[in-house]
Amino acid sequence: SFAAFQSRQYLTVLDPGTGKILWERSDIDPNSGLITDPYGGLFGDDEAIVLFHADRTAYTVFRTATGEELRQGRLDVDLGLQRRVFGRKLLFTADDEEKQLRLWDPLTNKSTLNVAVRDRIFTAVTPEEELVVVMPPKRVLTFDTETGEKRHEFTLPGLDLMNLSFIRAFADQETLYLNLQREMRAPALQNFSYYASDMFLPASPLQGDVYAIDRSSGEIRWKRQLPQRSVLQLPNHRLPFLITVSRVRDRSNGSRQSLLVEVIDKKTGNTVGLNDTLFPDRLVVMNYDARSARIDLHGLQTVIRLDFRERFQKLIDRDGVH
Repeated sequence: SFAAFQSRQYLTVLDPGTGKILWERSDIDPNSGLITDPYGGLFGDDEAIVLFHADRTAYTVFRTATGEELRQGRLDVDLGLQRRVFGRKLLFTADDEEKQLRLWDPLTNKSTLNVAVRDRIFTAVTPEEELVVVMPPKRVLTFDTETGEKRHEFTLPGLDLMNLSFIRAFADQETLYLNLQREMRAPALQNFSYYASDMFLPASPLQGDVYAIDRSSGEIRWKRQLPQRSVLQLPNHRLPFLITVSRVRDRSNGSRQSLLVEVIDKKTGNTVGLNDTLFPDRLVVMNYDARSARIDLHGLQTVIRLDFRERFQKLIDRDGVH
């Protein structure tokens, strides 16, 4: 492992365990890397570190262990489109005659993923770092970001891409959940919900249309529209439902707040449990007891208990709990 730091004069790599400087270079462009591009200007892994120059297309590759310069080059990066970093690899759209979405490996100077792009595309990454690409008019592809291999390709007739601003995604073994967020004005309701972003629990934010896509058949299992919600990410537990959380505020009285917890059936998208009048606590710890079929969401002052046996027995009988 390593930790890289950059100033205008130096690129420094440390051993995070000891704090010892592994190497340092002063022969770098003072306007390169993170100075010009805070997101994609400097990245890498245990094998290679990539530093982009001030123009954000030319780059230098260094060996992580020694600081040895391996190669310099230039990428035809469309800087107007989003880029994503996966370790030492860069996902970008090539700005050349054959416009392509590419996953570039600086060690080999080759792309492990090449997808032709005609119109605007949208990308998202699940918490497990599976890449999801939505391509108009109705195409959805997923890729392994480690190898660049395509995992799934779906054509979804019911996919509505009108006014789409960006997408989010998360998944389990059977289902890909795709959230399409749009540039739309929400109606002025008496109560409105917003993300429970102060939770210590792992969660993905959702807002707008949510599609549950069956991985085996490629069909849309269900679709529903949600206000701002935080859906808990519980990849180690094969539960038959999603747990979503949000804060609720009275529009006419901002000091009147509560916490909402909604349980959604993974197979149908139906609500099987909802309480929007809970104490507006900050959730910090989750305890899961499979034998008792119970989840406890611990806040700083309260505990919210989900008892599967009493409330969700039909789902347990249908899908089981793991």
